[in-house]
Amino acid sequence: MRYSSVFCALWFFFGGLFSGSTLWAADLIGESSFAEVVSVAQQFGEAKLVTEKGNEPYFEGKINDILYSGLFRDCNDEHSACTTLTLRAVYEVEGAQLPKINEHNDTTKCGKLYLSDNNQYLVFDYFLTLEGGLSQTNLKSAFEWFVLGLKDVNQVLSNGQSLGHRLGQSILEKARERLR
Repeated sequence: MRYSSVFCALWFFFGGLFSGSTLWAADLIGESSFAEVVSVAQQFGEAKLVTEKGNEPYFEGKINDILYSGLFRDCNDEHSACTTLTLRAVYEVEGAQLPKINEHNDTTKCGKLYLSDNNQYLVFDYFLTLEGGLSQTNLKSAFEWFVLGLKDVNQVLSNGQSLGHRLGQSILEKARERLR
């Protein structure tokens, strides 16, 4: 009787351990979980998944009147699994100063800010790896950091100018094409 009790205890311990890790792995948002990423994005505002045959999937969204895109990168040949997600906001600006952008990048722990090649757009990128998967909690936290980064971008311009978050869709599309 004693052996069977030990056996049952070990069975439940190891069974629980392995089934728990299986459940944990199943809860991860992985490299092909595009709809799940968009679902988390929708907790922060509008978001819509766009898939075009032969192209990497992406989504477009709006947080606090700021248009942004989520670009799935480093995809397999079928574009069905991607290991990198770039959250990107593009601003049409005048007067952005490189020293302030550099200072922002040196002092801010979330995202990267830079000018486009033609200096017409200020781009804020936040990179995430999907390799190995992310928990819902980690992805939600990443979006919270992205939102904080969007708020910080306003401080980059001189003379207290606002960046004008409300970009028209055509500006966003032009910028996305230039930056792909």
